[in-house]
Amino acid sequence: MGRRIITAVIVLSIVALGFYFDDLAWLLYAGIALIAVMCVEELTEMMRPRGLRLYRRVAIFGVLMLLVEAILTSMQNSIVVLGLCTCFALVVRLRGRVVGAWGDISATIFAIAYIGIPCAALLRIFQIGSQGEAWLLMMMSIIWMTDSMALFVGKKFGRIKLWPKISPGKTWEGAIGGVGGALLVA
Repeated sequence: MGRRIITAVIVLSIVALGFYFDDLAWLLYAGIALIAVMCVEELTEMMRPRGLRLYRRVAIFGVLMLLVEAILTSMQNSIVVLGLCTCFALVVRLRGRVVGAWGDISATIFAIAYIGIPCAALLRIFQIGSQGEAWLLMMMSIIWMTDSMALFVGKKFGRIKLWPKISPGKTWEGAIGGVGGALLVA
């Protein structure tokens, strides 16, 4: 939990600087890119015990390409980025054994879409202008409060498991705490 708090403080500082100083907007972009790469790393570790091999470098490349594409265009070419990454994953995978290739390739493309598209959308919202900045700040506040309250309430009061097969640490009490935190901030 300490690592999570330290990471949140660092990323929040970077994002805040990008928000409040127009010349430092690139810090916001860098902060979201850093978050996206960290998400790919975490998803890679989550898929490994399930027998799926996520091609980390291809996923990071794909996610970062989606972010660059969001900054430069209006995400019109996202499907092209996903298609190119599918080809890259196929080339990487077929250098080795073929058994299980489609599961690993699918996991990689899922990671790119699951992480890259929402992060790219955050950048697009930020680019709307001052109203976009306000929406982005509100969204990020709600997300962080939901996650924090779910964690703290779940640790303190959690008894009833939400879905032990999928995520053994999650509880109904934590989920209710997360929803309460989101409503409070909203």
